[in-house]
Amino acid sequence: KTLIALDPSQTTLDSQAYTFNMPALLTYLKQQADQNIGASYYNIGIMKYQMRTPAGIQNTPLTLVAYWKCEPVSTEIRVDYAYNEPAFPMATALTNVTVHLPVDGGVTNVQSIPTATWNAEAKRALWKIPEISKASEGGGVSTLRAKFDLSEGPSKPMTLAVKFNSEGTTLSG
Repeated sequence: KTLIALDPSQTTLDSQAYTFNMPALLTYLKQQADQNIGASYYNIGIMKYQMRTPAGIQNTPLTLVAYWKCEPVSTEIRVDYAYNEPAFPMATALTNVTVHLPVDGGVTNVQSIPTATWNAEAKRALWKIPEISKASEGGGVSTLRAKFDLSEGPSKPMTLAVKFNSEGTTLSG
């Protein structure tokens, strides 16, 4: 049984309203307690959603630009990023920021500033940035750099992924 249901009486063209089924939640929690005796808490997925925002960079919490220089024996990458305060109704920091950058071409060595972790199995570099905000060094504007030595180059530019948290906001990416 679902825990939420669309409430057509409160839904408009611009928004959707939902009702919460508390009896279904209690039933689900009882089932979890019976199956996991002694567990101190239960994680329950209530809703998965995607938001569509107006197009344009002004609505992006963190702007990124990646530059790739792919040669037969090495790949150099620079990722410029900038915190975009106008994307938030109230200024809020981006926390637990991770940048995931796939690199092919048989990477044999990685040099990066700041230091990234290389995952050879996933063929991906990972940068962890604790917080980005206007109060950060450089006002939330900085650069990630890396040089990858290759045994099977050249590599091909690939799409990077960024994950972050932002308390008190409704948009994440």
